[in-house]
Amino acid sequence: MSNINYSLYFISQMVRNSFNNLKHYYNEIAPMIKSEKERIIENNKKLQEDLKKASKEEQYQYYDYYADDWYMSKNVEISFCNSILVSIYTIIEKYFNIICDELESEKSLPIKYTDLNGQGVTRAKMYLEKLAGITFDTKESKFLSGINAVRNIIAHEDGELYDISKLNLGKIKNITEQAKGIIIKEVEFYDETINTSQKIPSKIEIHLEFIEYCLEQGILIFKSLISKIKML
Repeated sequence: MSNINYSLYFISQMVRNSFNNLKHYYNEIAPMIKSEKERIIENNKKLQEDLKKASKEEQYQYYDYYADDWYMSKNVEISFCNSILVSIYTIIEKYFNIICDELESEKSLPIKYTDLNGQGVTRAKMYLEKLAGITFDTKESKFLSGINAVRNIIAHEDGELYDISKLNLGKIKNITEQAKGIIIKEVEFYDETINTSQKIPSKIEIHLEFIEYCLEQGILIFKSLISKIKML
């Protein structure tokens, strides 16, 4: 076994272990979140029937209670998903960088990935493409640029999109076309200069379906990448 294949074997094992540990944690918590959402939905259906016989005051009390219950459940899910998403990105970034280092050493490449402009997964991907000759297909590229943009918005802006560039918003929209469970919330903005209202992006929300998609795609990305390197 060549040195690079030997290294790739251990990298693939570490990647698998990292994702399996994260999936185990996800599988422990996600069912409880899903169960709580289902409970609230079922309670709402039942109480909607009861409210037909309730007074106006009783209806208002119910709506206040239900809104608090629903938003608490929703916020727990979003906070959990934000945490898992950042962890998924960290795994991808860590092992992309390790692979770049291995290729630089084994292939005697002229520069290190840290010599390139940029940072994170975007920089590592650029190094793999430009220096190592790796080709990522359209779906892989959209996933990597999308999860990079989503992670940055969550980590640095708490999900708020008011100051996001058109480029990064486009990257997020690309990934929303591939996966469920990721929502771009909008607010209505009145522009006095042109005397009209328009909707602008305000916040990004990620839910359990999106995390399941990212866990699956993260594993597939590494399987594909390691296979491509072996063919160099």
